[in-house]
Amino acid sequence: MRTIAGRTLLTLLCGWILGLWCLTPARAFPIAPPLESLAGLTPGMNTVADAERLFGMYTTALPGDFSAYSGGPYASNAYRWTTGMEGVLPGLVVETALGSPTINCIVVDQYPGLATSHGLMALVSESRVTEIYGRPDFVFSISSPSADEEFHELYYIERGLLIVTGDEESRANLTVLRIILTYPTFLRNAIAARACYARNGLYIEDISESYATWAHMAYPNG
Repeated sequence: MRTIAGRTLLTLLCGWILGLWCLTPARAFPIAPPLESLAGLTPGMNTVADAERLFGMYTTALPGDFSAYSGGPYASNAYRWTTGMEGVLPGLVVETALGSPTINCIVVDQYPGLATSHGLMALVSESRVTEIYGRPDFVFSISSPSADEEFHELYYIERGLLIVTGDEESRANLTVLRIILTYPTFLRNAIAARACYARNGLYIEDISESYATWAHMAYPNG
């Protein structure tokens, strides 16, 4: 079990992105879906009704927490199905723009058994991510000033994947804590926001280059 400070930092990751989203201009709605699926669903191609056919009726509907990936701040609905491992964060969430049935964002949070179309699940080691997908397009390291913990964000733009890894007390390596699947356009904007934070030294560091060097040595054919 991670510390309270670590859980709080993980919860704030999407909040930081959302805050920057408020500063960005309006964008045209992206029409190209990602080259991936998560929990059997793909943004832009499936609806909430499709998710209900797979998982039954959702347990909770509320304003979207991940609205940065679903059309802008305060402009999304979130539908939750399961409870995450710590009983705080949702295990499965899909989000839509207000008034639309189309899924724009899918999140699996600390809940094993719900995989991408290439078999990646939560609670596996970070090395499993690069084994499946190769080198990420971008990687950001996020550290906590109040706890000895670190999180990585691995971005695979065209696949529409943002994978968050972090420390688990019972595991020796960084572990996949959160998988987010959305439109490539949204990920490009999120990367630009992260890079802005990194330039200002706000506990975020762009480690894409050093990570690519490591991944090339570890997986030369990846």
